Amino acid sequence: MYFLLSLIVTGIIGYFLPQWMYNISWQDLINAVQGNTSDLEKIIKEVGIINKTAVEVAQEKLLTTVLITIGIFIAMLIITSIIKKAVK
Repeated sequence: MYFLLSLIVTGIIGYFLPQWMYNISWQDLINAVQGNTSDLEKIIKEVGIINKTAVEVAQEKLLTTVLITIGIFIAMLIITSIIKKAVK
């Protein structure tokens, strides 16, 4: 039950995480990694990143988002295990 709760909460947070962090959807982020970078190139020019390509920036953002989502899941597992022990 607690594992399922952790999974659902992490899924919901993970779904909206790229939008909150980078103002870009998962679909756009994955498309940018695959090479469709027209939208991301505009963002890169606005930010001023000139030493990296759009695909490299998209890969970094995708990796960061995935690692944060995994970290949230692990934190949720730890928190729920603490709650289980406190309830007993």
